[in-house]
Amino acid sequence: MKIFLRLSSEKELVQQLIMTHLEFTRFKKQAIDSEDYEEKCDEYIDKTQEIKRQLRSRLSKEIVKDTMNNIQAILTDCEELVRDELELEEKLNQKSHSIENHKKIALQITDNSEIQRIIGLEKQTNQQQIQLAKEVRTINIFVNNSSNNANNMNDNSATYHNSQHNEHNQSQFYQQVPPKNQ
Repeated sequence: MKIFLRLSSEKELVQQLIMTHLEFTRFKKQAIDSEDYEEKCDEYIDKTQEIKRQLRSRLSKEIVKDTMNNIQAILTDCEELVRDELELEEKLNQKSHSIENHKKIALQITDNSEIQRIIGLEKQTNQQQIQLAKEVRTINIFVNNSSNNANNMNDNSATYHNSQHNEHNQSQFYQQVPPKNQ
C-alpha cells in the first residue's frame, strides 16, 4: 500500500503492469496447449519488461531498486492469487459438473419411478385380465355343463319318450295279435 502512496504519479503504469502480469499468469496456467503458446509468452514478457522500463525511468534513482523489489513482490502475490483463483474455478467447475450429474441421476430416478409406476399399472391390468379370463372360463364351463345337462335331459327325455312309445307300440302289437292256440 505504501508503494502506491509513493507512486501516485506512476499509478497507471503500476496498474497496467499488474493487469498484464495477471493476464500473463492466467495464460501460462490455462493455455499451455495452445499453438502459439511460446509466441504469446514472449509478447507478455516484452510488454511487462517495457512497462518496468517506463517505471524505472520515471522513478528517482534513490527509490528505483526498493520500489521495483516491492512491485515484484506484488506481482508474485498476484501469481499466487491467480493460482488460487484458477484452483477455485476448477473446484467450482467440478462442483457444477457434479451437480449436473446429480440432476441427471435425479431425473433418471424420477423417470425410473414413473417407469416403475407404469410397470405396476401394467401388472395390475394383467392380473385383472387373468382374473377376467378365469371368470370367463368358469362361465363357459358352467354354460357348457348346463348345455350338456340340458342335452342329457333332452336325451333322457327322448329316450324315456322313445321307450314309452316303444312300450305302447308293443302293447298295441300284442293286443292285435291273437294268442296262438296251443
